Amino acid sequence: MTVVRLLLQLRSLGVEIRVEQGKLRYSGPPGVLVGELLDRVRENRAAIIAFLLESDGVEHTTRHIPVRDGTLLALDLFRPRREGVTVTGALPVLWCLERYGRPGRPDQESRLDTHPWLRRVIAAGYVIASVDARGTGDSTGERALEFGPAELLDTYDVTEWLAEQSFCDGNVGMFGDSYSAVVQLLAASVAPPHLKAIFPQMAMHDAYAFLYPGGVFRHDFARRWNEMVDELQNRARSEDARPARGILSQSSALPFRDSVDEDSGVRLFEELSPARFAERISRSGIAICHLSGWYDMWVRDALTWFTNLSNPQRIIVGAWCHNDRSGIDLADEHIRWFDHWLRGVDHGLMDGPAIRYATIGRPRGDWRTATHWPLPDVVPYVLYLHAAPAGMRGGALSSSPAVDAAPSDRYAVDYSTTSGRRSRWANGYLTYGFGDERFGYDIPLDRPGLLYTTPPLPVDMTVTGHPVVTLVVSSTHDDGDFFVYLEEVDALGQPHYVTEGVLRASHRAEEPSPHAFMGLPYHPGTQASVAPLNGRPAVLRFDLHPTSKLFPKGSRIRLVVTCCDRDNAETPMVTPAPVIDLYCREPFLSMISLPVERRAFRAGGG
Repeated sequence: MTVVRLLLQLRSLGVEIRVEQGKLRYSGPPGVLVGELLDRVRENRAAIIAFLLESDGVEHTTRHIPVRDGTLLALDLFRPRREGVTVTGALPVLWCLERYGRPGRPDQESRLDTHPWLRRVIAAGYVIASVDARGTGDSTGERALEFGPAELLDTYDVTEWLAEQSFCDGNVGMFGDSYSAVVQLLAASVAPPHLKAIFPQMAMHDAYAFLYPGGVFRHDFARRWNEMVDELQNRARSEDARPARGILSQSSALPFRDSVDEDSGVRLFEELSPARFAERISRSGIAICHLSGWYDMWVRDALTWFTNLSNPQRIIVGAWCHNDRSGIDLADEHIRWFDHWLRGVDHGLMDGPAIRYATIGRPRGDWRTATHWPLPDVVPYVLYLHAAPAGMRGGALSSSPAVDAAPSDRYAVDYSTTSGRRSRWANGYLTYGFGDERFGYDIPLDRPGLLYTTPPLPVDMTVTGHPVVTLVVSSTHDDGDFFVYLEEVDALGQPHYVTEGVLRASHRAEEPSPHAFMGLPYHPGTQASVAPLNGRPAVLRFDLHPTSKLFPKGSRIRLVVTCCDRDNAETPMVTPAPVIDLYCREPFLSMISLPVERRAFRAGGG
């Protein structure tokens, strides 16, 4: 048995072999590496060590490849080397289409610098390719639109070009995160014959729901992302590259889901949103492993993809923001996924539950699994908002509706209110060397807003799923933005961000969703559906981004309501500032419904 075949057999059994300080180390499930198999490893110890030490060798070449309209796309190719010689046999190829330059960020030389875990993938017998998207980096061509029709065809052409090369065995996969993740799903929609599997990390589903969540424009993301890609374009070396129109000017002119782009005459959010390709992606049958994080800006999107697609699928959701993957071995995850779909190595990858997720507040590495989303073993735990007593700063959250409390809380909109510059939204563009990439919400104890807090919890309580809030409001103005934050207040009284949601009052209309939406309120966001407030109480019902969060015994659950998030969303300023009433007593009950683990509900319920 050759060393390569032996290592592949060990990998299929879940055994990891590595060299540390010149010695062979291995780990795996108990009872596997025993008997004859262990004897073979010992007999081949020297050859295995030599092979693993040589496997870090990589051949890196660069070239341009043509696509059907004559555009030339710049491509970096990484092939494994053994004993100083490039492996000449045909291998599976994994590739990514990169919007931000082939290295993945401008201050690095190659993809292997920004993603060092790819070296292990290459050592496992894969060829890696990284390609500049048309009109970026060293590629020629015009970017008429982000995620435009030409880019979809490029993914088809590159996949099939790679499959035809002598270094490829005809099996092709795709990898990458953020923009490169969305492109993988679009590639599946055009179904290149040799594309067998993809591994999108942090992928968007609905472009309108992202740029205009609840009808509120994420102007800061659009502006900062626009600045970032403009700077990258200025560094581009291809004189034939023609950039797309700036996303800020384009999206700011499209306030409704059915708004028409004046340049193209197209309803861009309806025609180009990745969501519209779901049926075609399902028909492709391409295997998909989604990865997201509870603090990512697109975590609901990942779960929506998973819910709407019929492909062979797995999903991993960690306690991560957009640029964090701590606590997971990305090389191992990719090798196992692509070994299964591109090499036919059967190690039970698809036998267990399809969902693997972490819970915020539990030890790192304490992964949980589930077969369906939303989880079947949760119950809605409703907490009602109680208005603050006279002279008090905050009101209460209780499992019983208010009876004797004031009927409403009154709040004058404060346009200085912000959730800060290190939010999940800012983290989405601070990932490529263009700013502080740290994630975290700095929550001042005296921040503006309406606060509602439970008593200390009598038991641990785990919330996993999509919280849904109902606010009954009126205003002195005919519209308003309502931001809701779910927080944990620890035993020392310090609040900690968990998740959030937003809805503009005029966008409160609900309709059946055009896709499976996990039982959540769906707001169409069309121009015809918008209705102003009229001075009377109006019901706003919307979801917060999904989470899995352990609220420990003794902590408290807090809901914060504000009407502005200056650094992350564009709220029109009105003079004088509107005054809103938030109703908290029959017949107008404001509340939040939390998806709580059933056993916690029974133990501490309410």
